[in-house]
Amino acid sequence: MNDVDWQNTDAICCVLSNYRSSENVRKFLAHFLYERDHLAPDYHCHPENEEILFESEQDMISCFADTPSYSGLFFWNGQSKILDGKVMLGADFMPDGKTIYSITSQANGKVEEEILDKLKGYLGSDAALIYYNQYPGFENSLEF
Repeated sequence: MNDVDWQNTDAICCVLSNYRSSENVRKFLAHFLYERDHLAPDYHCHPENEEILFESEQDMISCFADTPSYSGLFFWNGQSKILDGKVMLGADFMPDGKTIYSITSQANGKVEEEILDKLKGYLGSDAALIYYNQYPGFENSLEF
C-alpha cells in the first residue's frame, strides 16, 4: 500500500446503527461538526409524493429518520470538531429501519482507522467498514 496516491483518495468510514431518529441525526451532526452547510429543503423528494415540499432541512430529515420504512441518503459538508479539517458526514436510512452513518475524509492509510474507531465508539456499534473514493450505497442493512 506504499504506492497509493493518498492525496487523491477519500476514505468513507461507515458504521451501521440499529437506532434511527431525527434526534440521533441532529446529535451526530453536532458531535462531529462545528460548522456545516445546511441542506436545502429540496435536497430530497418526499418519498410518498414528489409534489409535497419540505419546509426545512429538519422537516426533511424528520420525515425520513422518523419513518422506518423510508429510505434516503443524505450528506453534509463541514468543519470537524474532533477530526482534522473538512469532512463529509452521511446518514443512509435503510428501509429496514436501520441507519448507516458515515464520515468521509482524505485518506492517508492511518487516519481512516482513527475515524472509524471514533465513529464506532460514538455509535456503540462494531458493524463497520471502510470504503475508498465512493460510497457504495446499500439496498438494506443486510447488504452492509
